[in-house]
Amino acid sequence: MTSVRTCKPEEAAAIAELLNRAYEVERSIVVESPDTAESIASDRCLGTYLVAVDEVGTMAGCVLVLRNGFVLRLAVEPTLQNRGIGRQLMNEAEALLAGNGMPLAYVSILSARPELRHYYERLGYSTTGETCPLTGKPLPLVSCHLIKMAKHIGHGTNE
Repeated sequence: MTSVRTCKPEEAAAIAELLNRAYEVERSIVVESPDTAESIASDRCLGTYLVAVDEVGTMAGCVLVLRNGFVLRLAVEPTLQNRGIGRQLMNEAEALLAGNGMPLAYVSILSARPELRHYYERLGYSTTGETCPLTGKPLPLVSCHLIKMAKHIGHGTNE
């Protein structure tokens, strides 16, 4: 069983390593610099990293919750995927946003990864119709764009 909590500053390197392992699947789609402890510390200025840890404190997953309602960088240790850890992290991220008065949670997914759209749809997200081209970083290797999805999470809409 995993529990979810706010990350500790000293866990930045472990989060970076987890993200690099989990996002290996996207290396054929986009070129992006590997995450580092410094990049994670910079991300923490924008929001809150939540981490899922097991009974002995081993990190199983993470997610970045931005103050503007976006939930980014969901990652689960590849050997632990399909065990509900991602859903648990998303539930906690949405609860954090709802507790801060946000009526909606947002995610952006790569169009070249249709399995992500299906995953977030199972979590209650719907496409908004908004897309964004990938320009700059990350550099796309295939034709793709970002798709914005949203879910009602607060003010009685999903409670």
